[in-house]
Amino acid sequence: MFGRKKDADRAGSTAVTAEPPRAEPAAPRQTPGKGRPTPSRREQEAARRRPLVPEDRKAAKAQSRESAREQRMRAQAGMAAGDKRYLGPRDKGPQRRFARDWVDSRINVGEYLMVVALVALVVLFFPIQDVATYGVYVIWRSCSWASPTPSCPRAG
Repeated sequence: MFGRKKDADRAGSTAVTAEPPRAEPAAPRQTPGKGRPTPSRREQEAARRRPLVPEDRKAAKAQSRESAREQRMRAQAGMAAGDKRYLGPRDKGPQRRFARDWVDSRINVGEYLMVVALVALVVLFFPIQDVATYGVYVIWRSCSWASPTPSCPRAG
C-alpha cells in the first residue's frame, strides 16, 4: 500500500547495482585472563565477613572519637583559611561568597555601640550639669545623624 510496486521495480530497473565486497569479520579481541580462577560466592562472603562489634570496643570508640576530632580540626582550619571545600552547603556558591565579603567589609554602627554607651555613662555622671546636658545632646545628635533607627530617630 505505501511501498513501491514490486512489478514496476523489476520491469523498469535496468541499472546494475554492484554490492560492495564484504570484509571478513575481524577476529574477536580476547582480553587477557586474570591468572586465577573466579572465587565462589561462599569464598567472597567469607572474605568480606567482619565482626559486628570490634574485639576491643573501648579502643575502637577512642580511635573513632580521635579520627572525628582530627576531621573537625581539619575542617575548622580549612574554613579559617578560606578553603571552599570545607564550607557547609548553606555557604557555598559565588553569591554567598559575595554576601560574606560584603558583610565582612562594611562598618556597622553597632561596632561602636559599647564605646558610645561608655562615653554616655561617663558624661551623665559628670558633676557639672551643663557639661552633662551638652554631652547628652552631642551623643543624641551624632546618633541621629548616623542612622535612623527606632531607638534613635532622625532629629529634625
